[in-house]
Amino acid sequence: MKLDRIRKNPLKLFGWAIAHLCKWTPFTGKPSIPVRDASLVDFADRLASQVKRFGLNLPWVFKKCGTEERFIQAQYLHERLADVAIDLYVGSCALSRLDHLLTTGAANGSKVDHDAEIEAGRHFLRMADRRIDANMKGLYRNDDDATTSTAVAALGRW
Repeated sequence: MKLDRIRKNPLKLFGWAIAHLCKWTPFTGKPSIPVRDASLVDFADRLASQVKRFGLNLPWVFKKCGTEERFIQAQYLHERLADVAIDLYVGSCALSRLDHLLTTGAANGSKVDHDAEIEAGRHFLRMADRRIDANMKGLYRNDDDATTSTAVAALGRW
């Protein structure tokens, strides 16, 4: 097995460790999200930063749970992770659509509809960015234990 060969040779182990450290360090670059329209570069850059942030936080989220069993039962955590993943995915779709609209111009529809779609897309990207920020912060600072104890106490009344 490849891992066994790496363990037997300290230099290979050191190289493997450095490669993984570089992969997960905050100093490495972020993913590239190409856009053709220059007005979308800031949106693309922000989305790329959020993708990197999500990837860098996942190992720490798993570690924070401690055990696989606790992670599986962490429903609030799963909801936040899912919300971030959905916003990243839909944000990339919206960015792609905006790029298409801005580079091709108004096709069969009116100029008003075209401009409204562009403004709606930009608004969505701003909202998704704020939701991603809130959910990422919520991974570490939240009221999950208090929410659960309140729910248990409320259910105990019936």
